[in-house]
Amino acid sequence: MMELHIVILAAGKGTRMYSALPKVLHRIGGKAMLARVVETAQSLQPQGIHVVVGHGKDAVLAQLGHYPVNWVAQTEQLGTGHALKTALPHLPPHGRTLVLYGDVPLIDADTLRGLLAAAGEGVALLTDVADNPHGYGRIIRAADGTVAAIVEEKDADAAQKAIKEINTGIFVLPNTHLSAWLGALQSNNAQGEYYLTDVVSLARASGVAVSPVAVRAAHLAAGVNNKNQLAALERVYQHEQAQALMTAGLTLRDPSRFDLRGTLAHGTVMSPSMSIACLKANACWATTYRWAQIAYSSTPTSARERSSPRSATWKTARWARGRTSALCAFAPESRVGRRRTHRQLCRSEKQPHRARQQSQPPELHRRRANRRTQQHRCRHDYLQL
Repeated sequence: MMELHIVILAAGKGTRMYSALPKVLHRIGGKAMLARVVETAQSLQPQGIHVVVGHGKDAVLAQLGHYPVNWVAQTEQLGTGHALKTALPHLPPHGRTLVLYGDVPLIDADTLRGLLAAAGEGVALLTDVADNPHGYGRIIRAADGTVAAIVEEKDADAAQKAIKEINTGIFVLPNTHLSAWLGALQSNNAQGEYYLTDVVSLARASGVAVSPVAVRAAHLAAGVNNKNQLAALERVYQHEQAQALMTAGLTLRDPSRFDLRGTLAHGTVMSPSMSIACLKANACWATTYRWAQIAYSSTPTSARERSSPRSATWKTARWARGRTSALCAFAPESRVGRRRTHRQLCRSEKQPHRARQQSQPPELHRRRANRRTQQHRCRHDYLQL
């Protein structure tokens, strides 16, 4: 098996995000986009992962520096070809290199394995067909149907702009030719940058086979350049999580309103009035639009204990807002849905005692009120986040 190295390009400024936060640190499903790409790369078990960072490097390292990857600094952002050339000293002269992007968060391992299989010892690129290809490089094919070149949007003429087959930017490149190809890149184009896409024509001139692979779903190779695209991919991600959970047996009354941050251990029915965020040890945070009663254990439990809460130490969720440090899980008999608010519960229980309370001494009244408050919390603890 050929040695595999992965280079993730994550040095872009992200001007159109209009945010001081580096673009690759914006989150999809509660996790930074770059973190998702790194974890996907790790699942391929390469010999090395190299992340090229530039704009906001300190912020990226502060948040994601714990990942066991090689961080490569690009001091000048001169295009994707220049970014890969920055990582070239860290790549061996043999094997092959997979090029990914820190702002393409939903790329999956199965797609990348198919691309690697198609590449063999040559070049492979991931392509897509878009109804609106504006902004993407166009795939130019020769008369025999093979890929001849990639032309970027700003350099394309009217006929080339009419082409709907686009380049996603994800490549597999042979390391034996990589140094020569990157050294031959020119910046004589509309943007004055070194395009990585030019390696396609260089590979063809060198007699190296170029294999295009169509992505099975557009969102897998979709990049994020603005907040609209970020929100669109967030919805795609949440839809996929909802579909996976329902396939596994979870009942969702309205999957379109489901929102997951992290992982979910389930065994109940969720109403559309609730949006679960993260149900994971030391990182549990949720957003509920109404009241929901949730059983939880203060320590992680086994799968058997989750399915049989009577065999575990289950407690009623305490009052909390924001983050909690416990492992939350839904017991099979848990009821999740619209509930009365704490104020309504207190009012309904205090009302029968109002006349008697008025005749009691103030100190006795306070003691009884405190005792009832504790009882209310024991009987009617709800988690509101």
